[in-house]
Amino acid sequence: MNKPLNTLFNEKNLAIHLYGLPGTYKTTFLAQIIQKKLEEGCEHIYLIDTGGNFPIIRLKSIRHLLKKMIVFHPTSLEEEVRLLDDLSIKIFDRHSVLLIDDIFRHTSLEDKSNFYLNSYILAQVKNISKTIEFPVVLTNQARSFRNQIRPFHKI
Repeated sequence: MNKPLNTLFNEKNLAIHLYGLPGTYKTTFLAQIIQKKLEEGCEHIYLIDTGGNFPIIRLKSIRHLLKKMIVFHPTSLEEEVRLLDDLSIKIFDRHSVLLIDDIFRHTSLEDKSNFYLNSYILAQVKNISKTIEFPVVLTNQARSFRNQIRPFHKI
């Protein structure tokens, strides 16, 4: 990455994909983004927590601001697709923030239809990134890339 982080987060039409092994602070980074955006007065933060274990306790110091945040817990790839469809149609304004913790968590090698759902999810993320001012931030675990999802550079 050749740009300072504060410059990167001021770009529009951008999705940032953070990936790595468990314990490499991807989720911690999301918590820091949430805290900073809420402290700056952001009114709409949407977190898609596919693992259902986002450490909300890390935001205890700003719990009075958490009412401006909506957390979703999809339990399947199909739910992720429906959720992104609903969000892109109904909710986003240009000041919204979308974070997805552990995207593609529910992807399976055995189910070839997952490839199409994953592609659709990426297309939805791209469309959403065009409508909001803050980059969409995605994380996922490397998991030795057994789930066939490799990091992407540009969507």
